[in-house]
Amino acid sequence: MRGREVKSRNGLRTWIEVDRKAIRHNFNVFKKLIPKRTRLMAVVKSNAYGCGLVDFSREMERLG
Repeated sequence: MRGREVKSRNGLRTWIEVDRKAIRHNFNVFKKLIPKRTRLMAVVKSNAYGCGLVDFSREMERLG
């Protein structure tokens, strides 16, 4: 994934950067916290707050 500049509603500019390695790490942390037969579901809201709905969703699907 890549960093993106996002303009907020009040006109201020912010920068977001999403790290696939961090996403995988967080996914694996949660998987270890739940019973093995329990499935984990990611919910992506509003284009992942500008982080890229498609990129994030594909990574979640790839992880299982």
